[in-house]
Amino acid sequence: MDFQLLSRYLVPTIPLVVLLGVFGFFGLARLLSGRRSSQRIIAGILVLLTIVQSVVFFKTVVVKPTLELTDGINKVLVPFGRWIDKNTNREAVIAAPDIGAIGYFSHRRILDLGGLVSREINTIRRRVDYETILDKGLYLRFNPDFLVDRSPKPERFADKKIGSSRFTPILEGTIKSLGIRKQTPMVYVLYRIERGTNSQISPSP
Repeated sequence: MDFQLLSRYLVPTIPLVVLLGVFGFFGLARLLSGRRSSQRIIAGILVLLTIVQSVVFFKTVVVKPTLELTDGINKVLVPFGRWIDKNTNREAVIAAPDIGAIGYFSHRRILDLGGLVSREINTIRRRVDYETILDKGLYLRFNPDFLVDRSPKPERFADKKIGSSRFTPILEGTIKSLGIRKQTPMVYVLYRIERGTNSQISPSP
């Protein structure tokens, strides 16, 4: 499998799910009552209960973490991408777990540590998890020049050496929530990866 299965990838199936739900509602109504008028009333009640349940779930579970994630992307990842665009060579490669905003605003080649668009990382992800790839530096074989790390612990790679690579923190920011699945603060740190004298950073304007 070349992708991670997340809920947003199931959005195209929603019309089919809704259609099956409608048939299910009327099927249940027929089981509960033999009269057509009663079936319609029962089906209407079931639909109303479903709508109420969906609204309550949306308000209590979905809204807060979604707004926090959006705010974090705009205040942390977008500035990361813009800094990279202004301060690095065009040939620089950025290793990152969240590639959307950084890739869009940096205009640089992204090594996707999630494995969604970088097939070489996806191959590694079939054997080990994300944290192992980071801790052991398995992604370093693809020669990224910068790393965007995501962790509850700030600057966990600061001045750490993995093989011949050393990490120097440049930018840092905290996102309060990564959505419904991960409602805990995460610290994002942009590191420059230094290997001897090789560096893809250009002088600041």
